[in-house]
Amino acid sequence: MSSDITSFRPFGLNKTVNLAVTASSQQLATATVGVQNFAYQQYLVTNIGSQTVFIEIAPNSGNPTASTTTSIPILGNTSQTFSGPHGALFAAIAAGTGSTLYVTSGAGV
Repeated sequence: MSSDITSFRPFGLNKTVNLAVTASSQQLATATVGVQNFAYQQYLVTNIGSQTVFIEIAPNSGNPTASTTTSIPILGNTSQTFSGPHGALFAAIAAGTGSTLYVTSGAGV
């Protein structure tokens, strides 16, 4: 059995959504893009700002709430790739204002 590992590549038009992160958990919907014959797609999550942003990922039928103590931390001015369901909902929170979270839908690592 062989498997190809490819770098992250965005799919489709209007594939990036963004959210000005605050000290309250907010939700961000993503687009369903690319080939949907797999259960999951990849998301490139980028935190533009100096503070850590905390995220949760859920199916589009979910209701995620992010927490500064138990959610996934994304350090300031960094990017991380995650797998998630097609059209996932993200929730984000930070200690205060000043960061923008960008989520780009695509495939690859």
